[in-house]
Amino acid sequence: MAPFCVLFYTRSMGRNGASTSSLSPSCGETTRTLISWMKAVDEKGFDARRPQKQTGRPTRLTAEQQEQEK
Repeated sequence: MAPFCVLFYTRSMGRNGASTSSLSPSCGETTRTLISWMKAVDEKGFDARRPQKQTGRPTRLTAEQQEQEK
C-alpha cells in the first residue's frame, strides 16, 4: 500500500478501536512506522507525509564543468 493509503486506512481503523500493532501486518509496515506517520499527520496534517525536496550538498562544479560531464 502507498503511504498515504496506509495512513488513511490506519486512521480510519484506529478510530474504530484497532491498534497499530494489529494493523501493521495488513499494511505491510512496522508498528513504529505507523505510529511515527500518524504522529506527523496529527502535528502537521497529511502534507507532512508528502515527499520533500532533498537539497543535499551544494555542487562544487561550475556550470561549464557540469555541462562537460554530460
